[in-house]
Amino acid sequence: MSSAWRQAHIRTPFGVMVAVVDAQGALLRLDFEDDDNRLLLADALDVLPTDARAASAVSAQLDAYFNGTRQDFDLVLAPRGSAFAQRAWQRLRRVPFAHTVSYGEIARQLQPASSARAVGRANAINPISIIIPCHRVVAVGGGLTGYSAGLRRKAQLLAFEADVFRSRR
Repeated sequence: MSSAWRQAHIRTPFGVMVAVVDAQGALLRLDFEDDDNRLLLADALDVLPTDARAASAVSAQLDAYFNGTRQDFDLVLAPRGSAFAQRAWQRLRRVPFAHTVSYGEIARQLQPASSARAVGRANAINPISIIIPCHRVVAVGGGLTGYSAGLRRKAQLLAFEADVFRSRR
């Protein structure tokens, strides 16, 4: 990890999130404080300096999202991962607000169609929650599966988006 990276704690209606940005302000990570992925990296991340200003754009856009006035994000992202994970995360960013897709649907779009498990793995290690909306990926029958911040929170995020979507119709 670079010594130029900074972290900021952002309060949301669903819990505190921790943003990690690089020296240029690109978002490297955005996890809920109690997220399984963050907890695995906690020792490394906790040594980063805290600087709320470094993630002010992230905080402002998350505030707008949770206020129901933003459905898409226009932040510079710099997630780290394999070439396949990068492709999967790019595809996830195109899943519309308040909609869901299955792992298999994403696999068919990315090819090979048999890569649903790889899509699931990329989803599981997604370093930028909400903005790369892995919470919108569900099982084939629509059931909730895997979310490193917990299935309860995944259900809450999906219900929140559905409520905002309905109120705008």
